[in-house]
Amino acid sequence: MDHQKTPGWPTDTQAIDILVHLIKNPGIPFEVLAMEAAPPDKRFDAAIIKQFLQFHDLLKKTLDTKQ
Repeated sequence: MDHQKTPGWPTDTQAIDILVHLIKNPGIPFEVLAMEAAPPDKRFDAAIIKQFLQFHDLLKKTLDTKQ
């Protein structure tokens, strides 16, 4: 499945921003991450962030977040 075509799915550049923000802010809730890592004119859906991390097998490494 090509997630790049999924509505709301982050682009490669946005994905890097999400991951960098997550690394700099361990334990950040998905809702806050969705707000803070998004471009200024957009907000990611927290569910999309969670799906993104699951898809890349990163969710297990972030289970300490408040989800």
